Amino acid sequence: GGPPETPPATASSGPPAPRTGGDVEKALLSTLKGDAGKRLAYVKEHLGADVLRKFFRRTPPGPDLLAALVRVFADLAEAGDEALAGQLLSALGEAPSARTQAAMFDADERACLQLLLGRLGPEAGSAWKDAAVDEPAAQVDDA
Repeated sequence: GGPPETPPATASSGPPAPRTGGDVEKALLSTLKGDAGKRLAYVKEHLGADVLRKFFRRTPPGPDLLAALVRVFADLAEAGDEALAGQLLSALGEAPSARTQAAMFDADERACLQLLLGRLGPEAGSAWKDAAVDEPAAQVDDA
């Protein structure tokens, strides 16, 4: 007898390919929560710029999913795949009110997006140009 048969599931042992933006949200915010490596593999395997545009053309990702995606794209760039990270970030920035959602980011999430935009350059960042993340946090009081 040879090795046990493995079912011909997906290439990774992660969640199946998403059919909706809700599937992406479930995968990144619950199933793969806290596992940066698997989140990165999931994005590389299942999310192209065209997929993001299709899923979020009418309904934008909420701030939590947006933040999770930005963080994964930053990991992607860090891993040397800046071209893909740029395409994905650009596609995400085209979603309706993505910039409004980004304005709800906490300081860490904002810093992550700023770093990513700085790293990927104006091409990827054009969709994010007017995002509130360009401004320093508005909580500063000169009292």
